[in-house]
Amino acid sequence: MMDLQSVFDRFCLMSGLGGEEAAPYMALCSEAFAEIMKRVKNGVNVEAEKARLCAAAAALAFYRYIKYTSASEGSVNFSAGDVKVTQKGERALAMAQKVRDEALAEVSDLLIDKGFVIRRV
Repeated sequence: MMDLQSVFDRFCLMSGLGGEEAAPYMALCSEAFAEIMKRVKNGVNVEAEKARLCAAAAALAFYRYIKYTSASEGSVNFSAGDVKVTQKGERALAMAQKVRDEALAEVSDLLIDKGFVIRRV
């Protein structure tokens, strides 16, 4: 079963946060986890697709983290391994949005598409 801790661990990797610094963002990971799980199509083997679904949930949480922190601070600091990056809020948000969109595209075959509506004319 896909688990919240895996999503949180991946979020920490993406954001460069760890330990006490990341703890306040567990709620973002929990919300993203619940949203992804709610959108999983019937019949999908969640255990077999755990890595892909966790990546999507973490990317969604990362996007929200960047959105919230850039709105309040104006610039965002994050790291990936030994590389530390500081970006203005708009650039960081655009990068996080791209990460989120790519991750969601990778699992589009597993999720119910909530962005497309067919209406009768």
